[in-house]
Amino acid sequence: MKILIFGPKVELGGIETIVLGYAEQLIKNGCECDFLLYKSCPILEEKIKSIGGNCIFAASRRTNYSQYNSDLNNIFKTNYTAVWCNFDGLTNIDLLKRAKKAGIPFRIVHSHTSALPKVKSYMKVVVPLLHYLNKPFIDKYATDFWACSQKSGYFMYPKRLWDKIRIWNNCINPTLFYENEKKRLEFRQKFNLSDKLVIGHVGRICYEKNQYYLLRVFKELLNRRSDAHLIFLSDANDSLKEYATELEIIKNVTFLTGKYDLPSLYNAMDVFFLPSIIEGLPLVALEAQACGTPCVISTGVTRECDVSGYVDFLSLENDISCWCSALENASQKRIPNATEAISSHNYDITAEGKKMFNFLSKA
Repeated sequence: MKILIFGPKVELGGIETIVLGYAEQLIKNGCECDFLLYKSCPILEEKIKSIGGNCIFAASRRTNYSQYNSDLNNIFKTNYTAVWCNFDGLTNIDLLKRAKKAGIPFRIVHSHTSALPKVKSYMKVVVPLLHYLNKPFIDKYATDFWACSQKSGYFMYPKRLWDKIRIWNNCINPTLFYENEKKRLEFRQKFNLSDKLVIGHVGRICYEKNQYYLLRVFKELLNRRSDAHLIFLSDANDSLKEYATELEIIKNVTFLTGKYDLPSLYNAMDVFFLPSIIEGLPLVALEAQACGTPCVISTGVTRECDVSGYVDFLSLENDISCWCSALENASQKRIPNATEAISSHNYDITAEGKKMFNFLSKA
């Protein structure tokens, strides 16, 4: 099988990590996977090549439509078995239309979110307008409808297609993410956190993840617990650093960027904190649980991410003091048999990747 994989963005974030994880298993089982990119991203390209995938490029539709059109015409001369489109909204389904015209038999939409991304200026009108215009006609061009959760599927597809939604869990590799006391102690010693109440957060900076609210909650927690410390790993965080300075908590926050050993980071935490406004099924919550770390998460996140029974869900309408109490209570626990919880809930990428390969083979 030869598969063309697209989206949703040209970066190496949570969704891209999920897609790459499944693609790696497909490649190991004999598929050939081409990743369609509209701009260069060295980190992403390096990762694609490391799993045995191919990077193919097309011009941006916005900046050079003529070249974009020519590039896609050339790309679809290849005899692909499937096109797998990973979307955070149906604002642009051109690739599916072209795949149908090219006679590609298997045309997949994969929903990775339960709400449209927050955009600026005139796009606030354009993005939802295009999404809801395309949504009723998506089955005219797509043959299969995938999602990371039921909530994500219900958001992306019209109701008449809900019984056709196939859920592919956001999976992790349990040989990488597992409880490791040695890593926990080493990381905490390195950052002078041995005697601290360590709250952790991992995620790109965006409106949906509600990180300014996270800092306000942490400020209140710090008023209760002077030993509290926040570890914050993200892509860029200058604006959040300024806000932490305004809140007078900057000395109690470690902002990290770049590459870090994530299993060590999760193990070092006492609690993983994710107060997202809305989210599909966050990979970071699964990774944290796999490392034995309990989570405090907003009800904007699907409850399917609780695989251990050690995830507390709170409404963002709750008083900040409720969040502080939940963080304190969660910090007194560690998750027993965390690796087993991941595997028993079908979040093991090796097993689920094999299922995806078998599904595609039969189809």
